[in-house]
Amino acid sequence: MMIFKSMEILVHDKEIKLMQKDKLHWIAMAKCSTDARKILAKNKRNEDLLVRELDILLLWFQIPKSECSDKKKKLVKWMELKDKKHLFCSLDRYR
Repeated sequence: MMIFKSMEILVHDKEIKLMQKDKLHWIAMAKCSTDARKILAKNKRNEDLLVRELDILLLWFQIPKSECSDKKKKLVKWMELKDKKHLFCSLDRYR
């Protein structure tokens, strides 16, 4: 009987760790979304965006930093994303 309880506790602990990891991911993405909207609200020209701002905007669309190594590549990727029609409706008001 004790063996089954200990196995159940291990499974339960794994589930809790997975849920905690998911929660941290969603909290980070919510913060990223807020930061991205603040950047867009500044109405900067694409060329005037800082590397840090481009990182946040690309992360908002779940593009990893490793995919775009320098500012030029990040800027090109951001402009491609911004021009696509399937973006969030709220992005349209920032154009």
